Amino acid sequence: MKWGKFNLRDAIKAYKFDLDLLQKIPCSNKENQEYRKILQEGGKLPEGVYPYTNAKGKASAKEFYTVYEPELTAAELEEYLKYKELSILNTIKNLTYTKINLLNIITDCLIFIVLLLIIALILGGLLSFS
Repeated sequence: MKWGKFNLRDAIKAYKFDLDLLQKIPCSNKENQEYRKILQEGGKLPEGVYPYTNAKGKASAKEFYTVYEPELTAAELEEYLKYKELSILNTIKNLTYTKINLLNIITDCLIFIVLLLIIALILGGLLSFS
């Protein structure tokens, strides 16, 4: 757990990217060249243009993107989120169903092996008496 202040706006923005409510649009090669030149000359990127970051949070100086936010009404947004929720619930249900099937298969295999062992012991006992 991180200690200190937590920026909720950044957290909301991350959720919006996860739900595709915000989308990263890669800049063209020509635009990337322009932005690299601006940075090399000590300038700042235009508003709405961002550098990609790696897993460690280090900003790239070679490739950039813009952010697209679809214009949705409140009703459209609510409908989209409901469908997204249903999709996630369906995925969870399918995972649960898969786990149950896997447990059934393992149980059936164990029963089969135990039955084979019992038959082998019985046959071994019968053969030893003969």
